[in-house]
Amino acid sequence: MLRAELSIGDKVIFGRGRGEKTLGEIVKLNPSKAKVKTLELRGVRRSGRVGEVWSVPYGIISKASAEAKPQEKAPKAARGLRDYSKSTTDFAKGDRVWFVGRAGKKIVGTVIRVSTKTCSVDPDDKRVPYWRVPPSMLKREGETVVVPVEAPKPKRPEVAILRDLCRIEGALSPENLTCDGELSAYQVRVRAGKLKCEKRLLIAELGRTPTDQEIWGISFV
Repeated sequence: MLRAELSIGDKVIFGRGRGEKTLGEIVKLNPSKAKVKTLELRGVRRSGRVGEVWSVPYGIISKASAEAKPQEKAPKAARGLRDYSKSTTDFAKGDRVWFVGRAGKKIVGTVIRVSTKTCSVDPDDKRVPYWRVPPSMLKREGETVVVPVEAPKPKRPEVAILRDLCRIEGALSPENLTCDGELSAYQVRVRAGKLKCEKRLLIAELGRTPTDQEIWGISFV
């Protein structure tokens, strides 16, 4: 999004294409980044506080409606598999443990060494010599966890997606992409890459490739 399209006090949504999206409020507009105060929790561990100020590039900001309200965000699934209250002192050599490795695979093994920050685990599957695992990921054999399941997000109406596509197409026009020639060639390439990535995600969300008439016609609706 262009700096000129934003004002202090505007409600916005910020976050990278496939990353977490967060509702915030513009508190300051700098040349390359905006200062955005979060209006809801943000982060994988949800450890961030509401009201924190983030420096956000304009390329990953989109406007939100003035009536937009913060959402009650449930902890992500990954949180359910970790216990951040645990430390290495909770484990000893010889303990039988399990944890979730890459691609969600459950790995069972025996603790062979305990250091300050991690535990070395000798897996029953001998294809790997050992793993060094933070204690927050370890569960004792027989210990189970309940993983919270996030409700599926409701699909946005087509008109909302087409409006975002119209905004992207406008931002990709030469005068807007280069900020009337004020950006360097490198900055233009980076900006174009981000916009094109956002466009691909919007087309995937729509489920089809819209025509130019659909995209540009939405601005007159």
